[in-house]
Amino acid sequence: MNNFEFSKKRKEEYASIFLLWSKEISFTKNLKFLLIELFFSLQITELLVDTSSLELKRNGPTKLSEAGKSESGMVAGLSMFIPATLMTKFFERQIAEMIYFKYYRYYKLIKEANKELSSSAYNALNDESTSTFFTLNKNMAHQLVPYRGKMKFLWTILETIATAVTWVSTNSLEITLLVTGICEFLRRFRI
Repeated sequence: MNNFEFSKKRKEEYASIFLLWSKEISFTKNLKFLLIELFFSLQITELLVDTSSLELKRNGPTKLSEAGKSESGMVAGLSMFIPATLMTKFFERQIAEMIYFKYYRYYKLIKEANKELSSSAYNALNDESTSTFFTLNKNMAHQLVPYRGKMKFLWTILETIATAVTWVSTNSLEITLLVTGICEFLRRFRI
């Protein structure tokens, strides 16, 4: 234990909250994507994490020594990265667009998988009406936890503002509690 070594993370590993706002797209698109992220990002990141260890090449456990080297994980079109819930059903196209622009092009949390697929694997997947397949970018997977923290932080700010505005404008405890309850319901329950 005397040989304990610790090296600090590089400064760029600590992503700012402003990373959620892309300079590559318009103000309205940024706002639209941010709202979609607030509502659906926790489910999408859970789906990414839950499917990141699926084995493509074989069944059975991976040896511990091979675990970090494995490029396994779900490979699919963007629609498969959208959780199948009632709420996402109505916003499926917008969520897919957000995943493409933010998760693939901007955050780089997912990457294109076509180049890594064998021709037989590509043909097996090709029944999905898309020619581009994606998978979790395991080199960026460590950023999923800070990203989720930022989403929870933004949601807390939004809920606090809604509660404060309601209290100041109505001075009614019942209405303020109702607004807080609605905000919590929207945050927690993704039917």
